[in-house]
Amino acid sequence: MSDKIYHSSIETLLLAAGISARMGVQNKLLIKIGDKPLVRHMAELYLRCGHQLTIVLGHQAEQVKAALKGLSARIVLNSDYRDGQQSSVSTGIKALNLSSMGVLIALADQPFLRDKDILTYCRAFLSGSCTKIMVPFFQEQRGNPV
Repeated sequence: MSDKIYHSSIETLLLAAGISARMGVQNKLLIKIGDKPLVRHMAELYLRCGHQLTIVLGHQAEQVKAALKGLSARIVLNSDYRDGQQSSVSTGIKALNLSSMGVLIALADQPFLRDKDILTYCRAFLSGSCTKIMVPFFQEQRGNPV
């Protein structure tokens, strides 16, 4: 079975609602990575991996939504986005149909992530070695999202 078909049983919840406070006035999700905004770059990554995709918007939702135009993704709005990442997770989980084998909670600001990284992570989850939840670690430090 191809990786894309294998991983179509994963639904990705892409968190794209944050205020980009450390970036100043510019929304980091709208910064160009190559020839496209970062948020689109990330959405396309998960779609290439064969995932069902739900994207949670908040800060500058209309501009971010415009950057995603034409993609086959469900868009949901977190009106409480200023309350932090956990409010976006909650909003997104409520919008999922939860018919898939797993949900990958992903961040929309990780431009160096590659298809191979996502497929490896999902393959480990779907292999049965994890029955409920996987949390990323790097050099013994817990990773994002929260």
